[in-house]
Amino acid sequence: MDKKLLMACMAIAVFAASLVPAVSASPVATDPVGTSLAVGSSITGLTSGNATFTSSVNFICSDAHFTGTLTANTGTQIKGELVQGATIFTGTADKEDCTSSLGSIGVTVNTKLCFETVKGTDNLIITGCTQEMTFSLNVTGATTCKYKGNVTTGATFKTNADATINIVNGQKGTASEPKPIPLEEGGFLCSSTYTLDMHFNLTTTDGSTILVS
Repeated sequence: MDKKLLMACMAIAVFAASLVPAVSASPVATDPVGTSLAVGSSITGLTSGNATFTSSVNFICSDAHFTGTLTANTGTQIKGELVQGATIFTGTADKEDCTSSLGSIGVTVNTKLCFETVKGTDNLIITGCTQEMTFSLNVTGATTCKYKGNVTTGATFKTNADATINIVNGQKGTASEPKPIPLEEGGFLCSSTYTLDMHFNLTTTDGSTILVS
């Protein structure tokens, strides 16, 4: 191959590689001026748009928010713990319940929640900390359904941007295929599994921006 042509091809390859979004192998959470956030810093999250639970009976919550604490920010991994009872889903139905074809549904998260980044990827694992996460759905005037499992697929974060977390239902047969959270307790009105779609932004509890780089 002609040397000039070879050099041109190499330049094109380098330019194309630069267009691929980088995945941080060592994410770190910082304040807006680049100072690493201390372990123990208070954090809060607020949804942007609806939180949608998908199954045989879908339901929508217009808002969700949580409060918690940063438990690790090592430069290779970010971890957080959300206080039990401090992850709250609300909607536009009576008593601020979420809406569904069965009527209003109240959502209660029964465990603490922990999240952590997966090294070398932009993925997150969300668990019930030392146990699987559980949540209950109270279908008003009908029944209560309890679900138990962890979010291990379809949860991602952004680097070199404001701290955001995306939990995406995904598509079957793809890398983002969801792992539904199965029913643990409940009667015939309860769907057998649920997957979740939501996007939320992380800040400090005083509203200050958190960046992930």
